[in-house]
Amino acid sequence: MDRKRLLSGLIAAAATMALLAGCGGGGSSHDGSSTTTPPPTTTPPTILDAFIDAVNLVINGTAEDTEPSSTDNVTATTPEDKEPRTL
Repeated sequence: MDRKRLLSGLIAAAATMALLAGCGGGGSSHDGSSTTTPPPTTTPPTILDAFIDAVNLVINGTAEDTEPSSTDNVTATTPEDKEPRTL
């Protein structure tokens, strides 16, 4: 009985070591120091189009739970001399 108990203990210890060895490493090159660099801040380009300015004002100035507003007073512009801009 002693031999069986010793063998089961050794098997349990070996299985535990194998499980713990499988969890280690991780392959991360992080050395534990916290030296995160903040992302660079970019200034949005100056937009000289009244329609784009109005759309940006609506996007940035309204909350998610507000009622929709009328767009009747906004005139869509189509300038021929400017490149398309992102919102």
